[in-house]
Amino acid sequence: MEDPNDTRPILIIPYMWIGDFVRGHTVVRALKQRWPNRAIDLLTTSLCAPLVDYMPGVRSGIAGDLPRSALAAQLQKEIAIYRAGSPYREGPN
Repeated sequence: MEDPNDTRPILIIPYMWIGDFVRGHTVVRALKQRWPNRAIDLLTTSLCAPLVDYMPGVRSGIAGDLPRSALAAQLQKEIAIYRAGSPYREGPN
């Protein structure tokens, strides 16, 4: 059962291209509607980082120009674990 008072942060790791990043704001809006008390952070490239200022509902952007590879996926998981302070989970569960 979902706890409406849950305040754990949510880290979104979108695709790093500008168009995909902007379209990802739909996810932010949906998450904020579902969990209004949870802070939402975005992993971003330095190119997309300025766009975070125009995304209501996003607490902060974490700029990191990671390579697009399997190594980058592992680094993204490690950042998620560090930032959230809890085990990384994939998917809705």
